[in-house]
This record gives sequence, structure tokens and C-alpha cells, in this order.
Amino acid sequence: THKHTHTHTHRDKLDKQTIADVVLCYGLLKGLFQFLWGFAGDRYGRKWLITGGLWTCALGLVMMAGVGVNQSDPRGGFYVAALVVGMGTAMMYTNCLAAVCDHADPTWRSSALGAYRFWRDLGWAIGALVTGALADWIGIPWSIGVTAALTFLAGAAIAVFFEEVSGDELSEEAVKDKPPLAVMMTNAMPQAHGPSMQQ
Repeated sequence: THKHTHTHTHRDKLDKQTIADVVLCYGLLKGLFQFLWGFAGDRYGRKWLITGGLWTCALGLVMMAGVGVNQSDPRGGFYVAALVVGMGTAMMYTNCLAAVCDHADPTWRSSALGAYRFWRDLGWAIGALVTGALADWIGIPWSIGVTAALTFLAGAAIAVFFEEVSGDELSEEAVKDKPPLAVMMTNAMPQAHGPSMQQ
């Protein structure tokens, strides 16, 4: 999102201060509301906060692409779109991390979190390369549109496949016997195997 915000605003010849303000709008809401949405996820469940957050991010990205194409002075639209993306990120960011903990027994929770963060952070790198290549190939607005579509599909996948459950609702033996996909994917990570994974 940060990459898209910067490249799209730069293309429209906005000054550095305006670009910084747009990025601030995103980061400000993300930072301020993570605690609130995390609190809500602890009490009311994470599935629809993660789904809604991803869909809100997708909406903000579509707004940003549309504003950059259709408005002669897109600054106001960029500010609003960045606020929408920031709010969506705040909704899903901490709840994604907590959802891993909900499904992980303490004996392999650290491995689950490590696997999640490995693949999440790898997504930043791959996403930057892919969206940059798309921007050069089909243009920045379409690159943002592709990102919005993938973000929406990710939210749809959570809505369909994610099982809402807290750690208290799973028996210890059930969680041990059925580690989530994120933990099994640690097999693809160097030195990711520990004694807890052998249980």
C-alpha cells in the first residue's frame, strides 16, 4: 500500500510534502485504530474484522486508482483513499496475528507465528516486485486495481474458509493433532523445525 501510494502520487507530479501527507493519512489511522479493532476482535471474533478490513483496503485502493485517473487535482481524493486503506489495515492487521495464536497450541505457537510472519513479510517483497512490474507493463492505476482485486479475493477466502474459534474453545489435544497450514509451511523455512514441531 505504501508503495502504491507513493508511486501513484509521484506520477501525478505532487510535491514531496503532499506525498508525505497522503502516506501519513494511511499510517495515522492504522496506528490509532489497531488497538480498538484488536480489542473488538478479542471480544467479538476476528473473522469478519479480517474480512471487512481486507475489503475496506480493496475499496480504498480502487478509490486511489480512480482519483488519480479522473481528477485534475487528486490530492483530496488521495487523502480520503489513504484514510480508508489505513482503517482497513487497522481492522485486519492485529487480528490476523491474533488469529494464528487462537489456532495454535502453546507448544508450537512460536513456530506458527514465525511461519506467519515469514510468509507475510515475503509477500511484501514479492508484492513490490510484481506490482512494480505491472505498473511498468500496464500502468500504475491498473497495477493498483490488480492489487485491489487480489485483496478483495483474500477477504472472500477468509469469509468462506476461516473457522472462527478461540483458544479456549479448542481442546489441547485437538490443537496439537491438527496444526494449521501456517505451521506445516514451516517445512519450507530453513532451520524452522524445533522439538515442539515433532510432538
